[in-house]
Amino acid sequence: FCPKPGKLVSIKNMDVLNDACVYDAKIYPHEGDIIPKVKSSLDRSGHVIVISDTVQDAILKADRIVSQVDFTTI
Repeated sequence: FCPKPGKLVSIKNMDVLNDACVYDAKIYPHEGDIIPKVKSSLDRSGHVIVISDTVQDAILKADRIVSQVDFTTI
């Protein structure tokens, strides 16, 4: 997850992380935290690991899930 930098106001649609293909998912920051500009992998705001039959399908599923989680920053 690489949301827009700024103060984290809210995270919406986290229920997509309950999809059957999700093996593990974690959102690191909490509301009120400052989200830094992503300069390296360590700056990311979370992760999702999915299970699938092919690498290509896993990438598509992970990208879909990541795009559906809505971080609002100011």
